[in-house]
Amino acid sequence: MAIITYSTLLTAISTWLDDNQYTANASDFVSLGENWMKRELRLAEMEARATASLSTSTRFLALPTGFTGFRRFQLNTSPISNMGYVSQDQMELYRTSGSGQPKFYTITANQIELSCTPGTAYTGEMNYYKLTDLAVTTAETNELMPEFADIYLAAAMVEGLTFMQEDPTFWQNKRDILVGGAIRADGFKKYPEAKLRTRLDFNPE
Repeated sequence: MAIITYSTLLTAISTWLDDNQYTANASDFVSLGENWMKRELRLAEMEARATASLSTSTRFLALPTGFTGFRRFQLNTSPISNMGYVSQDQMELYRTSGSGQPKFYTITANQIELSCTPGTAYTGEMNYYKLTDLAVTTAETNELMPEFADIYLAAAMVEGLTFMQEDPTFWQNKRDILVGGAIRADGFKKYPEAKLRTRLDFNPE
């Protein structure tokens, strides 16, 4: 049976675990495996874009649903103003009490913090990585499902076998190999010209 939806993934986990008493736990195994994927994966399929009018009354913004990491955050001014990401410690140096055009941003208390309160309702454009929880999607698919169903299955099997107090090494290795292959393929998508080439004009002497 092809693994193309959340339901078929749950069925596959129960089949591979070969123990019906853990069927009811399969959704937990998916959720735990998905949490691992959110921390480890930054693939092109996870990239999302959102725009919003920034409030002139606060320098804090809510993170988008499913957010797992930033790529870029810009103000759609003329010309475009790219804001720089800084750590929370660095934000202590860049934060200002007045209003104006934000130059930097960070994540504070699970919110986006700008270096100052916007003095104008700038249009902000965010490019970020996103992974929607598979269990809450109406279509039972998300950014990585079904294309990366093999990673979903392997990650869930690691959690399932750990719960069963069985050795998960085989599935850990399989998961990591699949992730490595996905990351390499992703690199070819993002940087198709980044391959080794022979320079005909190169002379080592």
